[in-house]
Amino acid sequence: MIRLTSKWKLKKGLNPELLRNLESTAERLQSSKKGSLTYLVHLEEPNSAETPNSFSNLDINRNQGAITFIETYKGAGDNYRKLKGEIFSLFLKENLQYFEEDPEKPGWPMIDAHMLKLDSGQIYHGPSYI
Repeated sequence: MIRLTSKWKLKKGLNPELLRNLESTAERLQSSKKGSLTYLVHLEEPNSAETPNSFSNLDINRNQGAITFIETYKGAGDNYRKLKGEIFSLFLKENLQYFEEDPEKPGWPMIDAHMLKLDSGQIYHGPSYI
């Protein structure tokens, strides 16, 4: 099993359209059931006592600098197939304008990505906090 973390640098913080596109992409990936075991979008925690439980009730933080994706695949090949797939291509086409562009890879956002292989640990299966 392979886990990928990737942090995408934003140009001007969050905006409502990008938040909607992130949510709809997560839904499309879930319904496609192609290769991705988990696909999680993480936003920087706002400085407030209340924690939002969905994108729709998140106060837009224009100071947010990045979005972090955490994905899990059966193998590295599944991630590469996702990158070539229709859902990812559409997300990139619709949303590249919100991210800093990589000067060495035109048409691609600035990404800090890491492929991880699980060494040890456990997942708590108690009450859900998400």
